[in-house]
Amino acid sequence: MKIRYLLIMFLIAVLSGCKAVYKLELKDNVFKENININADNNSIKYFSNNKFYAIMNGQSNFVEYNKKIKNNNVIFSHVYDGLDFVNSTTLKTCFKAYNIIKEGNYYILSTSKGITCSTEENAVLLDSLDVVIKSNHKLKNTNADDVDGYKYTWHFNKDNYQDGEIYLKLYKDKYVFNYENEFTIKIIIIGVSVLTILITAFIIIRRVKKAQKV
Repeated sequence: MKIRYLLIMFLIAVLSGCKAVYKLELKDNVFKENININADNNSIKYFSNNKFYAIMNGQSNFVEYNKKIKNNNVIFSHVYDGLDFVNSTTLKTCFKAYNIIKEGNYYILSTSKGITCSTEENAVLLDSLDVVIKSNHKLKNTNADDVDGYKYTWHFNKDNYQDGEIYLKLYKDKYVFNYENEFTIKIIIIGVSVLTILITAFIIIRRVKKAQKV
């Protein structure tokens, strides 16, 4: 297998001039990774013909990304069980050093300065890279550029790749209320169920009364 097939997608030169959005969700101790790349036609062919791996450990442990190509977008995804995310190829490729740890009552995700997967030998391969992390764990502290509820976003480009770093500290056992409208959805389901029962009971009672009058 050629080594170029094992490189994470951000490293390849065909990405020059492209944009990427990296999304990570930490929900109930499970990490879900999603990488969306807006690519040109030549890049689409490259992605179609080659394999890319979410995990590359040793000589035999290769876990391939789920890959979807739609129009000019390539989407890679993988689900990591708990802190197995520390084995992510993206992390190993994009940062010289990083930590994914449990410390006391917190989860801490931190990286060293400099995003190496967006540049190669001082040449910028990506016009822009947005990193979006969301979680149902409550926030303690972060250096994110934007905080929108339970979603934290970092914006990187050719001007700040060398200084780019990520820090996110979340409570391990405190959770966001109504995460992605989960509570609202439950209330709606319960409400519809109760209403259905009441309507059914009303219809049955009316039929019984009519039968008794006959």
